[in-house]
Amino acid sequence: MKTETRIIRIGETVVLTCTVHDAEVIDPGETRQWSKGSSLFFYNGRPTIPMKYMESLKRNQFQLLIYNVTEADLNSEYECLYGFDTYSKTLNITEENFEYPPTANNTELEYNYARNGNLRVDLYMKKVFPLPNCTILIEVRLTYVIHMADPDDFSSELAFIFLVVLGTLAALVAAVVTAVVCCVCVSRRQKKKRHSKGSSKNEDNPREEETVLE
Repeated sequence: MKTETRIIRIGETVVLTCTVHDAEVIDPGETRQWSKGSSLFFYNGRPTIPMKYMESLKRNQFQLLIYNVTEADLNSEYECLYGFDTYSKTLNITEENFEYPPTANNTELEYNYARNGNLRVDLYMKKVFPLPNCTILIEVRLTYVIHMADPDDFSSELAFIFLVVLGTLAALVAAVVTAVVCCVCVSRRQKKKRHSKGSSKNEDNPREEETVLE
C-alpha cells in the first residue's frame, strides 16, 4: 500500500484513490464500496450523503471525493473494497500535510495606544495549525487642514498621509492608528520549498488533495 499525501485544508476537497492492479478498467458489475470505520457511506456508486461524497471511475482506479472536509473526517481509517480485495489507510494529519489557517470568525484582535507612545496589540486565535508566523502592519495617518486667511480667496485643504514605524508613535498627537494583523501559516514543508528551485505553480496552490491507496 502506497500513500501520497499533499496539503489538507479544512473546508476543501480530499480525494482518496483505490487502484485495482489486476484489472485494466473498473468493472461496474463488480462490488465496490467505501467505508470509514464501521460506517458504510458508498456502495456500488451510491452515496449515503450525496452532498458530502462523490465517486469517480478512472481506468483501473475508483476515487472517493470528500467535500468540505471537517475535523471529523481526519485521523480516521478509510477502507475501499473491490470484489474480495480490501485496502485501508488512516488519514493522519501532521505539520507536513495539514493546514488550519486563522479566519475572521476564530480570530480576535485588541489594541491599546498609550500616551507614552507604547502600542499593545493582543491577537487571539481559537484554532490554528501549525503555529503561524505573524506580521503586524501599522498604518498611521495624519491629516492637516489649512484654510487660507484671505476670505476672497478659495479655501483649500491639504492632506498628508504618513506611514511611520512604531518607534515614532510617541511624537504623534492627532493620529488614528489602524493595526492590521496578517498571519501566514508556514509549515515546515513550505519553508523547505522556499529554498528549493523548480517548484511548480500547482504544487504551491493545490486545489484538491489526493491520497492514493494502492
